[in-house]
Amino acid sequence: MTKRDLSRFERIERQRGEPTAEEPQPEPGRFDGVAPQADIPTHPAGPAPQRFEPEGVQVAQGPLAALAMIRCPRCQTDNGKFETVCLGCRERLDDEETRTFNELLLELWREAQATEREAEAQKRDEHLAQLAQVKAEHRAQYEAMARTVAAKIHERLPADSFDERVRRWVEAGREWLVKRLEKPGDKD
Repeated sequence: MTKRDLSRFERIERQRGEPTAEEPQPEPGRFDGVAPQADIPTHPAGPAPQRFEPEGVQVAQGPLAALAMIRCPRCQTDNGKFETVCLGCRERLDDEETRTFNELLLELWREAQATEREAEAQKRDEHLAQLAQVKAEHRAQYEAMARTVAAKIHERLPADSFDERVRRWVEAGREWLVKRLEKPGDKD
C-alpha cells in the first residue's frame, strides 16, 4: 500500500469512538411505532400440522409399486407411475389388462436382474480364484529364489564360518580357565 493510498484511506475512515457532534444522532422514539418481534410458535413433538401435509398425494400400492413407470400394452409407451391415460395412444391404463402386462414385465425385469447378479457373482468368484492362483505361483517363485540365494551365499562362506570361530574361541577360553584354576599361584 502506497503512502497516497494510505492517506486516502485515512480520509475515508475516521477514528471510531465517541460520536462527534457532526454525526447524525438517531431521533429519540424513532422506532417506537414498530411492533416488537413476536415469539415464534413451536409445535410439540408429534405429527406435523395439517397445513404442511400435501393434498392429493397418491401412493403406489401392490406389486406394481416397484415400477417407476407403467408401460402401455398397446403402444409400448412408458407413462408416469400414476397416469390413468396413455400419453401415446390415449387408452386407459387403469384396467386389468395393463396391470397384468406390467406385472409380467416387472417379473421379467426381476428375473433379468437376478441373472445379472448371478453372472457378476460368478465372474467375481472366478477373478478371486485367478488371484489366489497367481498369488500361489508368485509365492512359489519367491521361495525358489530365496533357496537359490541361500545356496549361493552358503557356497561363498569359508569352511571356517563364524560359528566355528566362536566354538574355537569358547574352547580356548575354557582351556585358559582350566589352566588358571589348576595353577592358582601362576600369573599370566
